[in-house]
Amino acid sequence: MSITLITAVPGAGKTIYAVWNILKPAVEAGRTIYTAAIPELKLPTIRKGYKDIRKWHEREYIEIANEYQQDLPEDEIPSKLLNFQEGSLIVIDEVQNLWPSGGSKEPSEDITYLTKHRHHGLEIVLITQAPQLVHQKVLAVVDKHLHIRKSWFGRQIFEWPEYCSTTRAVSSRMSAVRNNYKLPKQAYGLYRSASMHVTQKMTVPIFAYLIPLIIVFVGYFAYKSYHSVMDRAKPNQETTLIAEEKALEKTLTPEKAPQTPQPAQPVHVPQPVRTINYVVSDQVDWSKVGGCLSNETQCICYGHNAERLVVPNETCRIGAKHGWPGKQS
Repeated sequence: MSITLITAVPGAGKTIYAVWNILKPAVEAGRTIYTAAIPELKLPTIRKGYKDIRKWHEREYIEIANEYQQDLPEDEIPSKLLNFQEGSLIVIDEVQNLWPSGGSKEPSEDITYLTKHRHHGLEIVLITQAPQLVHQKVLAVVDKHLHIRKSWFGRQIFEWPEYCSTTRAVSSRMSAVRNNYKLPKQAYGLYRSASMHVTQKMTVPIFAYLIPLIIVFVGYFAYKSYHSVMDRAKPNQETTLIAEEKALEKTLTPEKAPQTPQPAQPVHVPQPVRTINYVVSDQVDWSKVGGCLSNETQCICYGHNAERLVVPNETCRIGAKHGWPGKQS
């Protein structure tokens, strides 16, 4: 059993929440329900006025067997409520009219006895606009606080395990259990509310219109930053390729052999004729190719004047490995 406090500004949906989420399930469970200040409620409950609620604590003591004939303290003598059924549900709307914050410093027994409501199995729900409107002694025994907040993007309900005096503070909302809340249309006909059919227009803040623009700008700057980094990396790649090409050209250019004196009488030595079967593609004019060099990353063919030729990579590698028609041994 608990004492629940529900707060919200007028029109936010605090009473309709209690009707649909607390009273209706209790009716379906067959519980005895007492309600106060909920006009024209169509659920089967026992209607009570504030004067009746102030008498909720009135009780009678139950005689028990006392073997030792000792005088028991009043707190230890079991009692039974006279005006309310044990284990019932009591829902009080506009509770600030019953137990206002500006009440007497010495609260009456209907307030002080709230500390023992569990002895009678009672569940009490208090509904008001703000906790500051309710007596501090009543708030002290609240063990569940629900606050409904309405904004331009919808309603949210915040829950604390005790009453929260600063429902508007960001720190308080961060420590609460937060859920989205939508008014149940099925509950509109279950009671009469002065604000039920009043539509409150909410002004959308300028920041909400800026959100799409912010998303576009963030995406644009991310795109530009990515391409800026990639463009800076390209010169390094080109420098590496140029260095590799120069290394290949250096190895391709033959060094001049030292001049040897011609023999006085040249001797003709017949060379054996070799038959070579080339495996290179015939789609390349190999007569223009002076040499092909390859490494692990690329293959380049050069002409007789050391100019670079356009030859497919695979064809270049085959030529460098197996030779080509017209290649000088």
